[in-house]
Amino acid sequence: MGSTTTEEVIDRPPPALFQLPKALDLARTTEEGARDPVVISILEVEINRIWIKIQTEPATYVMSREEFGVFNYFQNRFQVLEVFQVYQPVLIPPGVADETASYNGVEETAINRVDERWPLAAKVVLMEHTFGKQLWHPAIIHHLVASFNKVVMNFTVTSSGRQFDRLALMYFGDSEIWRTSTAEPTTAGIRWEYLKDMTEYLYFWNSPQTLIFDLGNLIDSTYTGYYHTTLTATFFTSPETAEPADLIIPISARHGSEKCFQVLIDGQLAGVQWPFPVVFTGGIVPRALEAKSLDSMLSISMMEKEAVHSLIQLESYWLVTGKIFIWLDSNNSITTGTAPTLSLPTPIITTSQFLTQNASGANETLTYTTNVQRSLSISSTVITENGTTTSTWLQELGAMNYGQYSAFGAIQINNATTHGVDISTSGEFTKYKSEYTYPVWVNTTYLVLSSTNFTLDAAITRGLELSITGAPVFPDGLQPFTYLASSAPLTSGFSGTHLSSNQRGSAHYLGTSAGSSGFGSTSQTFEFSGLNVDSDSVNTELYYRDVEAVNSTIVYDEERLVGAEIGKYANSRLRGAYWSQSTLSPKAAIGRGKGNPKQLLVGGGVV
Repeated sequence: MGSTTTEEVIDRPPPALFQLPKALDLARTTEEGARDPVVISILEVEINRIWIKIQTEPATYVMSREEFGVFNYFQNRFQVLEVFQVYQPVLIPPGVADETASYNGVEETAINRVDERWPLAAKVVLMEHTFGKQLWHPAIIHHLVASFNKVVMNFTVTSSGRQFDRLALMYFGDSEIWRTSTAEPTTAGIRWEYLKDMTEYLYFWNSPQTLIFDLGNLIDSTYTGYYHTTLTATFFTSPETAEPADLIIPISARHGSEKCFQVLIDGQLAGVQWPFPVVFTGGIVPRALEAKSLDSMLSISMMEKEAVHSLIQLESYWLVTGKIFIWLDSNNSITTGTAPTLSLPTPIITTSQFLTQNASGANETLTYTTNVQRSLSISSTVITENGTTTSTWLQELGAMNYGQYSAFGAIQINNATTHGVDISTSGEFTKYKSEYTYPVWVNTTYLVLSSTNFTLDAAITRGLELSITGAPVFPDGLQPFTYLASSAPLTSGFSGTHLSSNQRGSAHYLGTSAGSSGFGSTSQTFEFSGLNVDSDSVNTELYYRDVEAVNSTIVYDEERLVGAEIGKYANSRLRGAYWSQSTLSPKAAIGRGKGNPKQLLVGGGVV
């Protein structure tokens, strides 16, 4: 190998003291350590020893925590990690992926139609772009017209090296239509693919647009992970589809961070929303962003074509965007109506707190509760070309939050639940109803064991219960099941859908002067059901998945489609709390500074 240069020298103890934990630390934390011949020799001897044990006792052998750390290291170093999210199936025509047509901004670009069963289907490459050392340098694509009534996007990403999670946003002009977050790469690399039904944005897809995709990234000597992305759109025609909006107006000043959103039209409250709590990749548990909708028809009825309406300038820090979806009458029709009647009771807010101090007067524990209840009712007589009706928007919302800080803040527990009901009616007919509950429980514990030793523990449980009936703006998820032989006869008997998701995650980290170690696990149970018209009957399960991962390794995965099992995997040898070795400072371990890539765990949700 020749002499070792200064740049190749790594910090390692003498060979006599060079044990397996230290070798694994060096291999995981630096490329130099992973290539060091002494480190390689120690790890290869250990993996061979483990393999002999497994072959000797193939049905009964259970690896120790240290052995699993070695096993997990080799798996992650030499195998691309597939990262996935749990969600119900998305309708996409078979065979469309066989051919593609690339949109490069040229008007003559052709669209390839494939598969005779879907004669008006095409897959179009919207973007192939590598996001490297660039902040606020988005990819800009000129999208041409595509005349179809269904659109499904596919976002595929690969990355390797070391990198933080990054936020990505997609715009059509000034309108944000998608927001997502990346996973954090491993040395060997990661890959993920996500399908998303984008049919609600047909107003944009059916007209020439400038597509802006922004994924701010940073590349330097520490953070080396590029994000290589491909974005495609599949266009096709389906007989089962909702009527798209005729016009979409953006609300996008691009500044601000809010805990509660209020929509005001001409100074009058039109609706409120309390957002779903989001934890990005690299936080406690990965999750996607949820879109929320409000019905403002009764207020819009007063906004006649020739009238002047007040707009309030947004505050200087507005990070969240919104959109107004509008369905128009014919050009020679003017919608009128009466002024809205508002019932806006004062929100009911109750709080409590209990504080204890030690003998020197320092705050030692704090327990607090916050409960908020509010409701609103807005109604108006609306006159359209189709007649006169009374439209009403009703909302009941509540939020409860319990927090406990102990050991001078080293142990923190938070238990919060948000619930609500949104109802839109037209006369005696309920056009739309949404019932939702999203609880979240989080515990974080930082304990100092000695002057040099400490532990970090985190656990989270969070869920989503969402029932929707009527005609939502966004796809309800039922359409794919109208094409399955086992579920097609059932869909006509559904009044809506119910989505139930529960995630559990935990992680442990031990730091000592001699080395560090830790493990993490994430599990999720997801169920998507049809709400039967007969409300007294049990909901019909359409899709179910229960999955668990430990240190990037799937140890359990069960999946059902319309009640029938389509896949099941269980590895009792790996299930449970197994360790992977690492070396991090307390600051890096809790995400407050530079450190090694965190272990990727299974994430789920809607993006």
